Amino acid sequence: MLEAKIPWEFFKGQFIPASGKAVSFDIAFDDADQSGERERQFIWNGDYYFYKDPSVWGVLEFK
Repeated sequence: MLEAKIPWEFFKGQFIPASGKAVSFDIAFDDADQSGERERQFIWNGDYYFYKDPSVWGVLEFK
């Protein structure tokens, strides 16, 4: 399980959360603590090019 906070101000009024609402979403974590260079990348749903291709994103549903 992952819990994260993103301030609603980030969305600048373009998004209003509601129970049952679904949005396209993906997130990645880079492991670069030893060398400063990315050693590994963990991607929730997409592939290596998720940042260029939203068609590989998953669906995030608000509860």
